[in-house]
Amino acid sequence: MAAGQPSRIGILQLVQGYNLMRKADSMILLQIHFDFDKNMSGNRLAENGKPLAESLNLEEGFISKIWIENQETGVAGGIHLFDNAENARSFAEKQRERLSSIGAANINIQYFEVNQSLSMINKGI
Repeated sequence: MAAGQPSRIGILQLVQGYNLMRKADSMILLQIHFDFDKNMSGNRLAENGKPLAESLNLEEGFISKIWIENQETGVAGGIHLFDNAENARSFAEKQRERLSSIGAANINIQYFEVNQSLSMINKGI
């Protein structure tokens, strides 16, 4: 390789970064949290929530989820990333119905646009 020319690895990283930036242009963060039975958190939630966790990977436009819970206050939920607002909203409506059917209360759903430039600096995407 001649001096000053990028390596194959460098080019691959550049292409992967470009693809990630293109994907992140329209990313939507969906935050859902709700009141839930404190006894259903921790290991119990991990056991009972596994089928739902696995099914999330099949949702249209789904990128990732961080599961959250506060055992002291009885609040649980998640931080979800979707490829666009339409897919995030579609999922949120289905999720609202699921949560209501299992007794969740005070369901709070919020949408945020992802600031790609700053998020990439902090390994957020």
